[in-house]
Amino acid sequence: MKILNALHLSIFILLTLSISNVEASSIRGYVLKGPIRMSGVEVAIYMNQAEQITEIARKNSDINGEFVFRAPFMQPGMPFALTAFYQGIPYQSSTLEVAAQDEIIIEVFDTTSVDKHLFIDTHHIFLTVNETVVNVVQLVQMQNEKNQTFAGTMKDGFRHVSKFVLDENLFDLQNFSSHFHQTNENTFFDSQSLPPGETQLSFSFKLNTNKLNNGYEHDVVYPTKRLEVFVEPTTIEISNKWEDLGLIDLHGTTYRRILKRNLVSGDGMFVKLPLPLEMRSLLKWGALATCIIISVTALGGKLGAHLNLPSNPSIRNAKRLAEQKEALLLKIAHLDQKFISEKNNIVYSDQRKQLISDALKISKQLKVK
Repeated sequence: MKILNALHLSIFILLTLSISNVEASSIRGYVLKGPIRMSGVEVAIYMNQAEQITEIARKNSDINGEFVFRAPFMQPGMPFALTAFYQGIPYQSSTLEVAAQDEIIIEVFDTTSVDKHLFIDTHHIFLTVNETVVNVVQLVQMQNEKNQTFAGTMKDGFRHVSKFVLDENLFDLQNFSSHFHQTNENTFFDSQSLPPGETQLSFSFKLNTNKLNNGYEHDVVYPTKRLEVFVEPTTIEISNKWEDLGLIDLHGTTYRRILKRNLVSGDGMFVKLPLPLEMRSLLKWGALATCIIISVTALGGKLGAHLNLPSNPSIRNAKRLAEQKEALLLKIAHLDQKFISEKNNIVYSDQRKQLISDALKISKQLKVK
């Protein structure tokens, strides 16, 4: 009899533990729109499997707007996320843990294509200037004041939501929050819908320093409360249009932080960038080379008008000097190409200085003549 009672007790304990585990592995909640629970809304659950986010199951909310997910492998503490799909728009929960909450509420909204209630609370732009490229990272806090989700419009199979006007020469564009669709050379649309409240958007791209007009231009599309720009290196010239907030260290990198407040749609802001010394020199001497070529062309025209005086020593000398200048300019170009990845090489620096010095001397001689 004692053995039988012990057996019954063991079975009872196992059943109790089994029921407890079932309850612990349940994920339940409901879908809400305003004060109303919504039935028939599709809800999906996602979990990390083999280091990849995988959709585990999908079901519709019941007549009471409720949903329940159960599975033996759902153990307390396991991370997961839920997404409800309403009127074609996904509404995602934050990352949650199994058994950490009794119920999960997923709120959904009606949609609108009117963007009058959108503005940017804070727009962060990070500009890191290297020898040949400027790395641009943008973090945007989009605000939707309307009690509807701004869903934008559909065009060519893409959802056009937040609009950005970017430099037409950008490359290596990466969107970290959703996807971009480009409609013309400088207009891009982010695809992430904007529910009421704040939505974080982030993306990055690169620009060639030789295609910049001494700095970075930013076009304001939405009213912006704060535009904060972080520039590295910190040796920038700050115009009186910007507030200088000084230096700030972020993750081991020091930036110059500047601020512009209360921008309106259509404003254009400009940040003068500290181009690398080698690039500034290249642009400077490139301009000088252009001037010299123009001078040589003009001189050639004059020579053509006096072809009946080939024996004139000064003309012959001018022609010789012009040829020498062109040869020097070609040498500078070849040298720059040869040391394109070694701009700090002392041999390159010394040779370039000498070539430029020789070119200047010849330029002065031509001017005198």
